[in-house]
Amino acid sequence: MTNAFTQVIQSCIDDAEFFGPQGACPASIEPGHPRLLVISGENAGGKSFFAKVMRSRMREALPHCEWIPISMTTRTSSGMHRAFMFGDESTSSTGQTSFRAVRGALTTCRGRDTPHVLLLDEPDIGLSEGYQGALGEMVEEFASNLPETTQGLVVVSHARPLIGKLMHLDPTCVRVGDDLRPTREWLKNGDLPRSIADIEALRDKALARFRAIHAAVESRKLEKAGQAPKP
Repeated sequence: MTNAFTQVIQSCIDDAEFFGPQGACPASIEPGHPRLLVISGENAGGKSFFAKVMRSRMREALPHCEWIPISMTTRTSSGMHRAFMFGDESTSSTGQTSFRAVRGALTTCRGRDTPHVLLLDEPDIGLSEGYQGALGEMVEEFASNLPETTQGLVVVSHARPLIGKLMHLDPTCVRVGDDLRPTREWLKNGDLPRSIADIEALRDKALARFRAIHAAVESRKLEKAGQAPKP
């Protein structure tokens, strides 16, 4: 089944400069549920960037469809928005705050009467594996009976217990980064072994991806302006 949501996902995958084998953030897709997307991959692989590109293209494809991002990075903001999203954090752990934010978002989406896409970006932050599975059950309950107005549910995570709870729904899966093994293979066998040297190189890898993304974006701006990019 093809809809605007799946078309946007595929358009991102087809963007070779960003997500092709030699692109800034290599990605692969496993087609499945037309309104449920799971994005996974290693640290600094480009998972959140894929979601950002999706958001931009969703706005073009469905300008009247609201994009609702739930991300723990919002905790670093201040003022009314943070208080509305996360409540009083003074006595809450990061995991409890994550759980409340996700539960609140799912409840809110159940009551919305306008089209929207819900993004859960790393909702498992601060939760151990056992609690990640519990969070997955909550998301699975919502995903198994999506409201008609929820045009899409996007889950960005590297938590196997959480993602494992969603797999029986046959989600569309996107893998981003250097480890592009199929999602079910990754869930079964775990992460690729990494060394201390790999950890030390992680910052440089993230910086290299950022520079590649920046170069691609700037090149497109120049093309749009009718100028040739610098060699």
